[in-house]
Amino acid sequence: MVKTYTKWRRPSPDPEINNGKKITETQSYVPPKTQIMNMILAGERLEADRMGRYDFETEKDIDPLFRDPTRDPMFDIAQASQLDRVASENLLKAEEEVKTKKAEAKKAEEEKIKADLAELEELRKQKSQ
Repeated sequence: MVKTYTKWRRPSPDPEINNGKKITETQSYVPPKTQIMNMILAGERLEADRMGRYDFETEKDIDPLFRDPTRDPMFDIAQASQLDRVASENLLKAEEEVKTKKAEAKKAEEEKIKADLAELEELRKQKSQ
C-alpha cells in the first residue's frame, strides 16, 4: 500500500539530537534582571517625556478656572491667529521690558563704579597729603 501524505497525515518528524554544542550567541547575552531594569527605566523616561509635554506637572497643579479656548467646538482658525498675535505682542513687550531693565541695571552699575573710582581718588589724594 502506498502511503500518501495529506494536510492531516504527515510523516513523523525526526527527533533533534543534542550533541552538547552551544549554537546560541553568548557574547551579547543580557541577563533577564538587566533586561527588566532597562524596561523599567525606559518606562520612567517615557513617562517623564510625556509629562514634559504638558503645561502642568500634575493634575493637582491645574487651575480649576483654566479653560483651553482651542477645545471650544466653535473655535475658529481666525481666533487662533488673533490669540497668536496677542501672545506674540505680549512676548515682544516682555522682552523689551527685560532689555530696558538690563540697560538700567548696567547704567546703575557703571554709575556706582564711577562713584567708587571717584571716592578712591579722593582717598588717594588725602593719603598723599
